[in-house]
Amino acid sequence: SLIDRLKAQKCELCGATDNLVMHHVRKLGELKGKENWEKLMIARRRKTMAVCGSCHQKIHHGTF
Repeated sequence: SLIDRLKAQKCELCGATDNLVMHHVRKLGELKGKENWEKLMIARRRKTMAVCGSCHQKIHHGTF
């Protein structure tokens, strides 16, 4: 669940344990599956993912 992933206090992409935030998309169908983070969300069938601030910034800037 969402709460369990936040309680784990671990970035789902890099494993960092600080500054966690939730990344979310409106629809899984909008993801193209080209980026590793997109593939992970599609495989898990989740629209949310707990990530550290650094990974979140990279996702939004297209540099992950």
